[in-house]
Amino acid sequence: MKKQWISNKITIVVMRGAHQSVKQIHLHKLLLVAVPLLLAAALALLASMLYVRTVSLTALTAEKSAFDTTLAQKEEEIDRLQNEVLQLTALTDEVEHRMNRIAQMESQLQQFVNEYGNPKEYAKSSGTVRTSTSSPNVSALSGASSSAAGESPLPGLSPLASPWDATDNVGGEFREATSAEIVGVAKETGERLRNLQTALSSLDEKVPVTLQKVLNMESLLKGIPTQWPTESTRLTSLFGYRKDPFKKKAAYHSGIDIGGTTGDPIYAAADGTVTETGFSNSRGRYIVIKHPSGLSTRYFHLYQIETEANAKVSKGDRIGQMGSSGRSTGTHLHFEVLEQDTPIDPLPFLERLADIAATADTHMEHE
Repeated sequence: MKKQWISNKITIVVMRGAHQSVKQIHLHKLLLVAVPLLLAAALALLASMLYVRTVSLTALTAEKSAFDTTLAQKEEEIDRLQNEVLQLTALTDEVEHRMNRIAQMESQLQQFVNEYGNPKEYAKSSGTVRTSTSSPNVSALSGASSSAAGESPLPGLSPLASPWDATDNVGGEFREATSAEIVGVAKETGERLRNLQTALSSLDEKVPVTLQKVLNMESLLKGIPTQWPTESTRLTSLFGYRKDPFKKKAAYHSGIDIGGTTGDPIYAAADGTVTETGFSNSRGRYIVIKHPSGLSTRYFHLYQIETEANAKVSKGDRIGQMGSSGRSTGTHLHFEVLEQDTPIDPLPFLERLADIAATADTHMEHE
């Protein structure tokens, strides 16, 4: 019965017109059933494929959104890193600038020590006689070195006046820096930082030595007779050969004479220790001071002595009063400087002080 149903056929009669022949189409019943089933299966497959594609598309959309978010975060991270590289470069510029200043200061201090640190070389140059009672200031010269080292190659322009992230009063075309350029800047900055590290190590070794020399030199300078010993600046007789005021013959004058008024204060020309005070017919009342530089100073014809043997004195301390005691024709101070007990001309020491003070004043004006 079943086979008979499957083998049964359905005849479809197609009439195309009144005067045309009739067309008969014979179809198996199975085909009529199979076609709808196939169509249903095809529709089900298409629906399934559409669902899978929809799920996949949704997943891809979600992944793309996450990727876009991650990409944006990465781009922000890259921008931040690029700005940090630029900031590091700017900081390197500043550190490099300050290191150069320190190096120049160290070099100038070293030059200062070499120029003024030797008492025998100290008095070689000459100039105008010093009339002030101030003494050379090593700290002032150090500050002046700092000012000189910080000078800009363009007058009036600070080397650090243009920060890397300035936003006011700036402009120009936008040309975004490429990754390769940023990498190049980073490599260059790294190399400069390594060079700075080397320079810093060198300064770590040199600066303490130089500073110790400066401290030693400052102590030495205090022991060099650069202090003008009176208020008066009226020189009445120079060092060397002259006509003796009493015997009227050529004679050797072992110091300088400074005229003044009886009772005028007399000052120690340098740090030191009073080794002798006393009176003699030729010197009158006198004081002798030994200085740590190896030099000695003598002060003759005093009206009054205001110190004593073995006393420690500092440069500029008052030690007596001007007078005319001993072999003297009038009120004055006879001032001597001795090296290894041999009198030498005092004026170059006092003149050298004028040069140093003038140099310090010039630097301070520029600071």
